[in-house]
Amino acid sequence: MFKFYKKQKFKRLQSTLMTAFLVLSITPLTITAIFFLQSHSKDLQEQSTSHLLSVRDTKQQQILDYFEAQETEVMGFVRSELAYASGGRFYGLVNAFSRLGNDIEEARENAQQRYIEGSGDQIKTSILPESSNYVGSERYRLLHKRYHWAYLELLKRSDFNDILLVDINGNVTYSITKDDNYGTNLLTGRYKDSALGKTFKRLADDVNERRKVNEDYTPVIISDFELEHGRQVAWLGAPIVQQGYLHSYAMFRLPNNGITKLIADKNRESSINTLLVGSDQQPRTINTKQDSIQNSLEVIDKALAGQTDVGTYTNGLGEEIIAAFAPIQTRGITWALVVQLPEK
Repeated sequence: MFKFYKKQKFKRLQSTLMTAFLVLSITPLTITAIFFLQSHSKDLQEQSTSHLLSVRDTKQQQILDYFEAQETEVMGFVRSELAYASGGRFYGLVNAFSRLGNDIEEARENAQQRYIEGSGDQIKTSILPESSNYVGSERYRLLHKRYHWAYLELLKRSDFNDILLVDINGNVTYSITKDDNYGTNLLTGRYKDSALGKTFKRLADDVNERRKVNEDYTPVIISDFELEHGRQVAWLGAPIVQQGYLHSYAMFRLPNNGITKLIADKNRESSINTLLVGSDQQPRTINTKQDSIQNSLEVIDKALAGQTDVGTYTNGLGEEIIAAFAPIQTRGITWALVVQLPEK
């Protein structure tokens, strides 16, 4: 009986020692595993943060470079022979436009009736030979035929989808597409309060003021993107100045397709979400949903306020998000650029 008791006691002691040994063995392993797991998670977060910073900085520079390229293209045009020939104040399309009627009001009316809207060059209303406006109409037709193809070639090589020639009084004397702004007056007509009208007025006022001290002053004015006929477009404008003489103005319509391509994440499997948002909290790209903006307002507002940072925040859906954000400030325009992905 005594031997059996000692044997049982020994087994319990053996079991206790083995348990203690296992605990002592597993505990360091567990602590080590937890340490490595935390270290690995930290490394992953640091890698994600570094990647987001790289993407943000790259896209920020790409957008700035894109606008500079569009500005250079506009400047190249207004200093070209095509601009001088077609936009000449006393010759070319600008001068021929004024002869479409007996006065400028009639010229605008005839211009608006002349082409099928949006067709570019398809005639809707022909002027009869016995009309007092026939000679002026024929002159405009011949000049339009001479230059229209060259403007079409310009569009093929650019991101712009229309170019307007506007005389110094604000009359749209030529348009590649012949949309409903053609033949209107940007200072007094129905487009005066639109982005196009406001951009032109800002340009004309700036040129008229600065030409007092510098006759060769040739700025490029850029508007923010705004909704026009259901599409986001920006307007770029510059004067056509030849040897100090102001002939007319050129206005370029820029859709947001190019900006959208820059912002789009090329890797579709990536969980990175990139937002480009204006000061009106509206998207500046085609593929951005308003819900995405509303859920990210915390970092968007910081970027619009001029902050550049990276960190974790809780979005509108209660999700933990790592975001790198920065403002894009150029040519009087302020946008928020946010590059983000879920923390887990």
